[in-house]
Amino acid sequence: MPKKADGTGQFIVPDTDRAISDPEDDQYGFVELAQKLAPSVIAATQTDGMVIGVEGKWGSGKTSLLNFLHSELNDQGDQKDIHVISIAPWLQGDENDLAVLLLSQISAALESEVQDSKNKNAPDKTKFKENAKLFKSYAVKVGRGVSPLLKIAGHIVPGVGVAGSVAEGATNYLAEWGSDETTTELKGRIVERLNQSKFRFVVLMDDLDRLEPAQTVEVIRLVRSVADFPKVAYCLCYDRDVLTHALEQGLGVKDGDLYLQKMVQLSFAIPLPEPFDLRGRLKEKLLGFYELLHAREASGELKSKLLDVIDREGGMMEVPRDVALAFNAIKFAYPSIKEDCYFPDVCWIQLIKIKRPKLYRWIEKYLATRTVLVTSTARLNRESRRQTGQELKKLLPAEDLEATESIYRVGQFVSGLEHYAKNHYNNSDKDAGEEVHVFQSSLGNSITEMMALKRIGSPLHSRIYFAFAIPKTVMPDAKFDELRNAAAKDVPKLTNMLSKLAGDWRPVGGTWFSHVMDRLDGGLFNEMEITELKGWAIAISDSMDRVIEEDNERPGLMLDTATETQFRVQRLLRLIRENDADVAHGLIISIFNQSPSMNWLVSDLFRQELFDHGIVGDRERPNDRALTAEEVAKIKTILKTRLKNESVRAAIGNYSNLAGFLYGWRDLAGIRSPKTWVKKYTKEDRNFLRFLSGMKSWVTSDKTYYPLKKDNVERFLDWDLVTQRVDELADNTDDQIASLAGDIQEAIVLSENVRW
Repeated sequence: MPKKADGTGQFIVPDTDRAISDPEDDQYGFVELAQKLAPSVIAATQTDGMVIGVEGKWGSGKTSLLNFLHSELNDQGDQKDIHVISIAPWLQGDENDLAVLLLSQISAALESEVQDSKNKNAPDKTKFKENAKLFKSYAVKVGRGVSPLLKIAGHIVPGVGVAGSVAEGATNYLAEWGSDETTTELKGRIVERLNQSKFRFVVLMDDLDRLEPAQTVEVIRLVRSVADFPKVAYCLCYDRDVLTHALEQGLGVKDGDLYLQKMVQLSFAIPLPEPFDLRGRLKEKLLGFYELLHAREASGELKSKLLDVIDREGGMMEVPRDVALAFNAIKFAYPSIKEDCYFPDVCWIQLIKIKRPKLYRWIEKYLATRTVLVTSTARLNRESRRQTGQELKKLLPAEDLEATESIYRVGQFVSGLEHYAKNHYNNSDKDAGEEVHVFQSSLGNSITEMMALKRIGSPLHSRIYFAFAIPKTVMPDAKFDELRNAAAKDVPKLTNMLSKLAGDWRPVGGTWFSHVMDRLDGGLFNEMEITELKGWAIAISDSMDRVIEEDNERPGLMLDTATETQFRVQRLLRLIRENDADVAHGLIISIFNQSPSMNWLVSDLFRQELFDHGIVGDRERPNDRALTAEEVAKIKTILKTRLKNESVRAAIGNYSNLAGFLYGWRDLAGIRSPKTWVKKYTKEDRNFLRFLSGMKSWVTSDKTYYPLKKDNVERFLDWDLVTQRVDELADNTDDQIASLAGDIQEAIVLSENVRW
């Protein structure tokens, strides 16, 4: 696990993605590789000139390996007889600059040999003092122009400054270092000097694959004309595919690989990392980053999803740079949106962006379109669906359901995608082409689940994954502190503030109430005194029916804030009980006795407790309970009594989540009471149609639909009598009733004729 950063937050700052030179930073075995490679390179300096190619993909660590190799060559060179010269053509100019730079460094080394007076075996000093003029004369002959030469000459030739006159500098330089000898004659004398010296040279030349084709050709020509000296070995670093393509373009040859083979006598490919090394490194970084940012370890379903992403999409990473790019992208994107997204999905889409950019753009466009379909009455035409599906099939051709590049896999994150094997198309689908893969039916509860977790497939949150939240989407600390102060000192004020926030929608989706609930997550509750905890529990409970009403006013966006908040309140009650059981008991009884949010109390908070206690459902959840068994029994009585109140019963028909409330009522009191209420309530035609409308479910495909399923209704009314009455009301002389009945007819037909 990486160490946590100090208060400066340095851990969150993106990495520079620069090559490393400190052995302690080596995570992929480059130090050991350099140690094994150095003796072979040293041995190559005993030849009449050898060119060694160090090959690897961009981001594979070639420059890091070269840094460690430089260090090893210095350490392993026999009695310091090995001189290492590092050159980066991409940074240091054209072939003229490189010729002067390379030959000047060789000349300087030979001069130092002469100046070593302690070396009794040193060659004649007078003879070797001619080295400078010899090597620099050859550089002038090799160079194809004077002006570029001065870019580097100012650093190595006394009296010629970079900022000086170009014309004057060129004249002085050629006058001093020019020679009447031919290039061949000069080269022959250099060979003779090198053979007389004890020194050997290793030239490390990096980033050849970053050059333009024309520059690549000139550097290769330099190596051919300058590099074939005895006692000199050359290590050229490059991506073989990129370099050979540049040679083909620059030289106009058909086979750049063959051309490269003629020049490079020995090539060495940087071995690919072990299959799980890159994923293991990314896993370590992401888990540490999450813990640092949230002050807790990733656990449960979130950790399981994250590890799945690292295992599957992380398998697309090929080189160490991919790990750095992915981690940097996540570190850059996540902190500002962490309250509005799901961490595993952020990691997933960033890996897709880096390794599959075309698929990333398709997902962004698709989700933007789908959000419009979910949140409005818009509809996508058949041809648009077909084209979208065809584009996806090209991007994800795999038929294997287990493949990362399959529609099925992406469909686990993006709703409305469906995987079909080649033999899966039936007669009704075969004419539709690829449109069957996209904008498929998604049940309302599956989209609600995505919204509750803030996943990338949520119509409320998908935009955030592609356009990071801007400051105005985060509540200022002063405003949030005002809420906290009210929780501790003025609960009615907090209730009023929360009710207003429930109707105030944020620019990136969701309400400010939901944002406040997000900020209450994590360890914040643990910092609160019991008075503030009580204030939040009361105010949230009292405002929840207002929250439900506001959430359901937006078509298709039935975000289950009620369920999400119910878990918050349960946690509050558990924390209060840990501090003072008597205070918790009194608070619980008070909430269920007095809170005006009867809709939420019955359909969410108490119903969840019934599930947690095993009274409803097929398993108990002891760790999730906020109430004791005795409190559950007592609250049953309290709620049954409240439900007999005429004012409470009069409000039920207006509940926006009527179905959920009726199911909650059934679970706490049995089916008889809610069934009796429905029978009485639906005697009036308008109430009958309002009831049926409240029992609709919802589903999204090419648009958002609201089917009325038989199963949802017949628990409370006879289905045959319902359909008969609806048909009769469709012919009613009251146009409004007839229109409402017509909508119900369409909802019934929809549920019968379409596979949801």
